[in-house]
Amino acid sequence: MRARRESREGLATVVLRGPLTLGEAPDRLLETVRSLLTQGFQRIQLDASRIPYADARGLGAIAECGSWALAAGAEFSVAGASGMLREELQITGLPCEPRGDSRAASGAAARRSGPSSTRPFLRVVRTGAA
Repeated sequence: MRARRESREGLATVVLRGPLTLGEAPDRLLETVRSLLTQGFQRIQLDASRIPYADARGLGAIAECGSWALAAGAEFSVAGASGMLREELQITGLPCEPRGDSRAASGAAARRSGPSSTRPFLRVVRTGAA
C-alpha cells in the first residue's frame, strides 16, 4: 500500500494504492487523516480510485476517519470507488453518490441519519465514466 497526500484550495486528498486490508494500509490511512485533522484541514478526501477492495478492517478505518472528521467539525469523503470496493461500501450501508454531486450526497446522508444531524460524516462519490 502506498500513500500520498495532496492539498489544494482547502481540500486535502489522501491517495492510496493497493488493497485496504488488515495490516499496514488501514493504519496508514488513520495516521494520515488524524494528522490532517490536527493540521486543521476541514475537507479531506480519500481518492479510492486505486483501491481494488477492502476487508472489514479497511472499511472500519474508512468509517473511523469519517467519525473523527465529524467530531472535528470537518468533512471526510471517498471519491473514485469502483468495482469491488464500491460494492463493499454500498453493502455496508455507507452513503454513495454515483455521479459526484456533493449536494445530493450530503442531503441524502443527512436524511438517513435523522433530524439531529446537519451534515454527513462520510460522503462517497464516484468520478469518471459510469
